[in-house]
Amino acid sequence: MNSAIGYAALAAASGLLIPVMARLNGTLATTTGNVAWPALIICAGAFVGSLVFVAAQRTAPPPDLFAQPAYFYFAGLVMAFYVVSITWLVPRFGIGPSIICVVCAQIVAAAAIDQFGLLGAPVRPMSLSRAIGLVLLIAGVLLAAKPPAAS
Repeated sequence: MNSAIGYAALAAASGLLIPVMARLNGTLATTTGNVAWPALIICAGAFVGSLVFVAAQRTAPPPDLFAQPAYFYFAGLVMAFYVVSITWLVPRFGIGPSIICVVCAQIVAAAAIDQFGLLGAPVRPMSLSRAIGLVLLIAGVLLAAKPPAAS
């Protein structure tokens, strides 16, 4: 898969599954009355899924895999924070508003990372059209993530 269409399709499939994951885990948290255990279950599932993927690759790990700076492992804590927070949010805030806010924050953070070349990313300066798009995105979130009026 070396085409923009293939990449976009994979990204879309991943994006389509995020609300499904959030709903399932949020429901599990509601039915069990606990946020931590459902989060652990989903992380364990991710671990097993990753192990299967690594095994299917049939390649040895790079020799310097575990010699990387410790801050690279921060990504695992980020994933755990996301899983716990979305598991807690979905039953309280709703799946739509929760995911809308997450995606908006991801796009704003990605734009900042691009703008300043953070974390070793290549610099992609902010254009006027991109800035307008971000402002419209945030305005859309303010409209779309607003909870319905109580009846």
